[in-house]
Amino acid sequence: MRDIFARAMKETTKTSIFLAIAVLLTVLAIVLRPRAVELKSEEMVGKPLFPKFVDPLAVKGLEIVRAATLEGVQRFRITEQNGVWTIPSHEGYPADAKDRMPKIADALVNLTVLGIAESPSQAKDTTADHILYGVIDPTSDQLALGEGIGIRVNITAANDEPLVDMIIGKPVAASQNKAVADDAAFDRAEKSPQRYVRLVGEQAVYIVAIEADRFSTKFEDWIEKNLLDINTLDIRDIFVDEYTLEVEERMYQGRPTIRLIPDFLGDITLSYDGNATGKDKWRLERLMGFRGKDYQYIQQQMKPDEELNDETLDAAVLALNDLRIVDVAKKPEKIATALRGGDPLETLETDLTMVECGFNVVRMKDPKDNLREKTSILSKDGDFRITMKDGIRYILRFGDRASLSTGEDGDETTDGADVGFNRFLFISTEFDTGLIPKPEPEPLDTVPVAGTEKPVVKQTDSQTDADNADVDNAGVENKEVSGDDSPSSVVEKYTDEDVEAAQKRNAEIEKRNRRALDAYNTAIENGHKRSATLNARFAPWYYVIPENVYKKIRLTRLNVFRSKTTGDDGAGNTGIGNDSAGYDRAEDAHEPANDSDRRLPDLPLMNEDGFIPRLSSFSQGPLKSDEPGSTNEEENTSEPEVKDSAPETPAEESEVEESEVEEVNAEEATKEEKAESGGEGAKTESMPEE
Repeated sequence: MRDIFARAMKETTKTSIFLAIAVLLTVLAIVLRPRAVELKSEEMVGKPLFPKFVDPLAVKGLEIVRAATLEGVQRFRITEQNGVWTIPSHEGYPADAKDRMPKIADALVNLTVLGIAESPSQAKDTTADHILYGVIDPTSDQLALGEGIGIRVNITAANDEPLVDMIIGKPVAASQNKAVADDAAFDRAEKSPQRYVRLVGEQAVYIVAIEADRFSTKFEDWIEKNLLDINTLDIRDIFVDEYTLEVEERMYQGRPTIRLIPDFLGDITLSYDGNATGKDKWRLERLMGFRGKDYQYIQQQMKPDEELNDETLDAAVLALNDLRIVDVAKKPEKIATALRGGDPLETLETDLTMVECGFNVVRMKDPKDNLREKTSILSKDGDFRITMKDGIRYILRFGDRASLSTGEDGDETTDGADVGFNRFLFISTEFDTGLIPKPEPEPLDTVPVAGTEKPVVKQTDSQTDADNADVDNAGVENKEVSGDDSPSSVVEKYTDEDVEAAQKRNAEIEKRNRRALDAYNTAIENGHKRSATLNARFAPWYYVIPENVYKKIRLTRLNVFRSKTTGDDGAGNTGIGNDSAGYDRAEDAHEPANDSDRRLPDLPLMNEDGFIPRLSSFSQGPLKSDEPGSTNEEENTSEPEVKDSAPETPAEESEVEESEVEEVNAEEATKEEKAESGGEGAKTESMPEE
């Protein structure tokens, strides 16, 4: 019994010791635990808001969250990997954060608390104060949008280690600054805007000097402004390829297909001199169009009462210098790889994303090149080409409409800059070696052989007259001078010094020739490299530009020309989306044929690989002359050739054969008629036989 009691006492003693240790540890934890900053504490004034954030170079990521009326919240995030900043929220598009991020990080490292916001409510629940100062977390789902919601800024280091996590609120009035901060703190922030801020997870609201505009969620604010990277003074000429492309979806052989209906209107070539002023900057080099139903490609002229619209052209150049994009869409890797590597267009295939954005790779008979078959990228609203003095040519292809523009807060903008639909833009470049003049080598002098006679220099007429005058003025004694003593009888020979001088001259000429050729080769090499660099940059992306920018750079003959008397352009508007009917410049005006005459063949929307096969050529040629009594139904009796499609039925084959025989017979009949008439046509046809 006594042993049992002793053992019980030992257990009680152990338990008491353990309890005492636990109490001691609890007290130490309470004493040593971090103390929360009280709302009205003045201890933070004059101290860094982020004491642990000391190295601006440690920043690897930034996320900005703003409230948006229509979209809930807008999140914008950029990250840095291997020294390259990208925008994950826009499919990894490169961000222009090389200079911007260090400035933001440096400002936050040195961000000092200037004061503590008062609590008018004096309540334990600080929600009302947070609404008042605009520091409600935009990611919170407890409040409706617009109730004092701020801008949340989250900055992380490697491995997503948090460096900054705060909410930027409303601006602070000057009177409030003076009331809550000392004179020195107020003077330090005098030149900077002041805002209420709150650290995420804390209740205190601080006053700091910070530029909230730096934390924009607009895509365009975080990318390079000069997309094309051009100097307008270096523009050589501008080429406007004016055409439109309609896409019609329909069923063909039981599969969804599209029919492409191009309408080629012509092209305009304008030379540009950026150093000139006024109307002298621009000159019309060539105006081409189509005449008649047979689609003759002819040169045209401005109307007598017209002139170049230099205001429209100058506005286009300014828009190109600061080409503004508001969004991007990524191209499939197959397309980007082909464009990046400079592969021929024949290797490209139309992808579904291209069709959706308004672009198509087609194999067609070019109406501008005697119907020669070629592969081209056709756009919904034509092409625009800018050639630089160094031979680089930018090709801008205008696609379909994109989504409606919205502002940073989610509302449709009303400042006129972003109103309306956006447009897809396809950009590529090429290098024209023909624009780099190849130097003509300077010819070398003939090196004489020492001891050989120098050629006799024939006297000119003036020298002969002078000599005759001297003879007339001389006395009779001059006639007695022996011919052997005259200067003409002296024979001069080349010396070693003459040979050495000629060799030196040739050495200098060869040096100049080498320098000129090296400069030419360097210019060619640099041109190819620059074009490849630009294509590598443009290849992965479909760009999206605002409608107002599109209208500035979308030149047509309806806005390039204007009346000399009234100053109005060809159609009284920008000409965007208008047909050229009524504005033709040829005597025999272009009359568009029916759609079946100018169509491109149908093609399946998708194949097994998710790609649209390349289009074959025009089945009937572009804009063939209308036959009397022909109808669309008759034209459509034979379907155009489609790659990878089902074979034609015997009935279809017979119809095709019959049509081909009829065309051949018609051609033979025409030849016979010309031969019988003995006209020029007969001579032309007989020349190959001779």
